[in-house]
Amino acid sequence: MTAYIAISYHYDSDIEFVRELASLLQDRGIGCWYLDTVTKRRRPWQDYAGGNFDWREEPQNWQATFLEHLLSARGIIVVFSPQAKISHETEGRGMWRERPAIGFIRDDDPRRVLEVERNHKDLPIDKLSVKVLQWAQMVITLPPVNRLAMNGQVAATFNTPTGETGPVQLPERKTSHHDWCEIVRLDLYDGQWHCRRCGLQSWNYILALENPPVRCPRCGYAGEAGQSTPSSAGQ
Repeated sequence: MTAYIAISYHYDSDIEFVRELASLLQDRGIGCWYLDTVTKRRRPWQDYAGGNFDWREEPQNWQATFLEHLLSARGIIVVFSPQAKISHETEGRGMWRERPAIGFIRDDDPRRVLEVERNHKDLPIDKLSVKVLQWAQMVITLPPVNRLAMNGQVAATFNTPTGETGPVQLPERKTSHHDWCEIVRLDLYDGQWHCRRCGLQSWNYILALENPPVRCPRCGYAGEAGQSTPSSAGQ
């Protein structure tokens, strides 16, 4: 896989700035990924029953998409603007929910995270270019962060029965923004969870029959309301 850098930012206020910043990097041969937009496509229910869609395109799965792309990111740029800072500090907002994963990357190596301040009066790409390019050229040579997926057999040992009977849950049971994992629907029946800190990804499971564990089996993250404890699982 080609090495790349990811970007965390506030969409409504900073998308044009991020596009220009990503273009600057890409023009110099540095791979760059950011969540451009997520739109809902109209599909018949049969597509969901058969899994005939890309789960990453579903609006409710945006955070899992972000986490998935951090699996191999060499580093991450965090773009701060007045609106982004509000999002970063407000519970449940987009950048607030991204903080645990960015913290995991920073804990691995502080050099992996670059914070960029954006002035809304202009797009100071020229002023940033030397700083950003020097950082990007350095960080792109670092090895990827170790974020392992779980195979079905291992994941099955962590998922817990719900005790429910009857048809599949519709709509799916979603976790709150305080919980340690993001649950996504893959098709009409199957779900998957992603740790919001280390990015650990489970195998598929039946939404109506099983729940994720109470904390991440790999890094021990229990969510914003809980306490994180070290875990040797997956190391």
